[in-house]
Amino acid sequence: CDKPTYFVSSLPAQEGLVVRPIPLPEKPAVLEERNGEIEFRVVSNDGDRESLIVLGGLKCVFQKQLPEMPKSYIARLVYDRAHMSIAIVRKPLAVVGGITYRPFKHRKFAEIVFCAVLSDEQAKGYCHDPS
Repeated sequence: CDKPTYFVSSLPAQEGLVVRPIPLPEKPAVLEERNGEIEFRVVSNDGDRESLIVLGGLKCVFQKQLPEMPKSYIARLVYDRAHMSIAIVRKPLAVVGGITYRPFKHRKFAEIVFCAVLSDEQAKGYCHDPS
């Protein structure tokens, strides 16, 4: 499943009809991940220096992209130990987007708290399913 493929026919269903795949162009985000330029990291406030750097970057992304949300509220939830985050990190440690969520394991449920990507990175398809 390297490239998404959709099968299209130009004629109504007929016996012996040849259906050929039409490859779709890959999103820049898929190419960047494959080339090792970006990565998706699961982080939480575990006290690790690198985790705190990523969480700080994620907090800044949310504050920039969600200007009506109080900054103290964003900081409180991003750094809350009950919350987890998935960050899109451009190497070495530049956060370009991500999701912060609160897992409820006993209910097999997660509440998405924040989800944002920097405006100049949005057209690259980071939130698109690459499979």
